[in-house]
Amino acid sequence: MKGVYMMQIPIWLHPLLLVDMDLPLGMLFCYLPMGNQLKYPARKIAGLCFAAWVLFVLMSVIAYQCGLRETNVILIPALVVFFPLYRLTLRTDRARALAVFVCCCTLLSYPTHFSYMLDAWLHPNSGIYIFSLERALAYNLFSVLIIAACALPVRHYLTWLVDHLEVSRIWNTVTVVALLFLAINMLVVPISYQTLHTGRMFFLYAAFEIWSLLVQVFFHRVFYLVSVDTVNRAEQEKETRLWEIQASQYQALRSRMRETARLRHDFRHSVRILTTLARKGDWESLQSYLGKYEENDLSEPAGQNWCANAALNALFSYYYELAGTEGIRLDWHLELPDPLTVSELDLASLFGNLLENAVSGCRTVPAAQRCFSLSAEMKNGKQLYIVSTNRFNGFVKKRGDEYLSTRQGGRGIGLPSIAAVAEKYHGSARFSHSGTEFWVDIVLKLH
Repeated sequence: MKGVYMMQIPIWLHPLLLVDMDLPLGMLFCYLPMGNQLKYPARKIAGLCFAAWVLFVLMSVIAYQCGLRETNVILIPALVVFFPLYRLTLRTDRARALAVFVCCCTLLSYPTHFSYMLDAWLHPNSGIYIFSLERALAYNLFSVLIIAACALPVRHYLTWLVDHLEVSRIWNTVTVVALLFLAINMLVVPISYQTLHTGRMFFLYAAFEIWSLLVQVFFHRVFYLVSVDTVNRAEQEKETRLWEIQASQYQALRSRMRETARLRHDFRHSVRILTTLARKGDWESLQSYLGKYEENDLSEPAGQNWCANAALNALFSYYYELAGTEGIRLDWHLELPDPLTVSELDLASLFGNLLENAVSGCRTVPAAQRCFSLSAEMKNGKQLYIVSTNRFNGFVKKRGDEYLSTRQGGRGIGLPSIAAVAEKYHGSARFSHSGTEFWVDIVLKLH
């Protein structure tokens, strides 16, 4: 093939047209599903991204002038540097941020190969180190088309997953698979276009890239369906647990009502005895009977009313009674908004994990040392402050600043779930310990 006339572009423009113009698109793509996870205002993040892009443009132009023409030599170190900066602008955890970042980078690696195909078709005697204007325009056009095609699904479906899927193992699996495809795309680069015109290589190259992209789309579709099922099952488990606690409280209430009815029935006999003794003037026997009645207190303690919400009240009552059977001294002061301005299930999940962890921690120390204080109060009508302190044996497992489960291997579920609820409502959850005391400080920003 002779090929068409090739219009080459100056060396100093190569990175600007083939690498640097792709960076703003990539930044936009990475932030599309993170609308609810931004740590700073969008305008401030846009300014930081622009500053990073300008710095990257200058460094890449200098690299090209110094003879570093390989795109991956410039782009890969830049991605390694940009991810920590990207992570710092988000409230979400590292697993979710890394999965989104790598998936976006993988999808944006396909325009490079599509531009190679077009360039090889137009200029068969060229190669990736000889830059044509057609290739540069095709590269940016394909990037825009892929982002435009993926923008709506990413914004709608991936945003939902980032906000609701808290299972780090699933996000880590997505990262590994996306990295595999990204590595393959970096390796199958046609250095010389003449190799693509040997036999059926051009057809095989095009078919492989298209097949790879379709597999990527299929994988993300399966990932979404599996994740939705995981989230739904987790929500159902929360609801089931809450219903079980409410059912337990209902049975306890029925038992108290029956006992109260029995006491009221039996109390009539006591009244008759007291009346008879009073009529006879047998004051000594009357005082003796009253003393025995006072000592033999058969009445059941009245049920605690912690808040107006029935589900949460059942949850608090359940753990209050459980703590009592474990010999745990409690100091609770709860003030929750009425009506609730947040999801009932979210608060039930937060307090359920908080109470369960505190009671479990108290079980690790002798009965005489078991105590658990909990306070929840509204401030300024917009923020709910929750502080929990409980005794435990002082044994902890940590990875960096993250607490690991001492009852089961790995990260555990309770504390990450509490942190996820706090992040969902634009708040924070801090965990700390000193000696044999464990503290949890939570802030929820209510609307």
